[in-house]
Amino acid sequence: MLRPQPVWILALALASAPLNAQGSSQCATGILADSVEPSREGFFREVLYAAGSARTPRFDDYTPGSYHADKLDIAEGLPLAAKRCGAVLEGVVVVGPLGPLWSYHVIAFLKEDSGVRLNTLVMPHARITGKATATISPGDVADFFRALSSSPALKPGRPVWSDTTMAGLARDFSYDFLAIRFGSDSAVWFGSLERHQDSAAVAAVFNALNRLLTQAKSTYGRSN
Repeated sequence: MLRPQPVWILALALASAPLNAQGSSQCATGILADSVEPSREGFFREVLYAAGSARTPRFDDYTPGSYHADKLDIAEGLPLAAKRCGAVLEGVVVVGPLGPLWSYHVIAFLKEDSGVRLNTLVMPHARITGKATATISPGDVADFFRALSSSPALKPGRPVWSDTTMAGLARDFSYDFLAIRFGSDSAVWFGSLERHQDSAAVAAVFNALNRLLTQAKSTYGRSN
């Protein structure tokens, strides 16, 4: 669960045994056939495919080719990876960097016949330490994005910078929340929640997200 104060964590509901792998069959085939070495494409597949893989523990801050989270890069690359997997990405939320370990939380919403598949992972210090998944209702997803659209803690659209020379890392660290809804109701929101002065508005955003995350069951690792 994400908490606005004082510590930012993602609590994954730990089941007594891991769930069976969830995700589209195309993603399942792709992740097993792909290289076990960490990569940008490999990270996207970790988001799209709920189960842990031989590649999951290989992500870190030191291995060549390992992926370092970047909110706009995820927003641009994950839809393309989903298309390659034959999955329909309805939305994505990236929260981070947060806390002393620069933790990122990635939440993907994937269309399924039975509802919407929520896949989430947590990545402190460039390591994937937890993954979880749930099937949630389209109404829950709509309620979540509706809460974002009315939040005074968020701004509509993608972030822009007047300093065109600012490095990518500095840009990514200048805000800590990005959410994108795809499809006919497409929209984008961003914000700097950790530095926002309206604590009630920040709490409302995290409460809306936590209502979805608390439905998820762990598929890999732990939340700490």
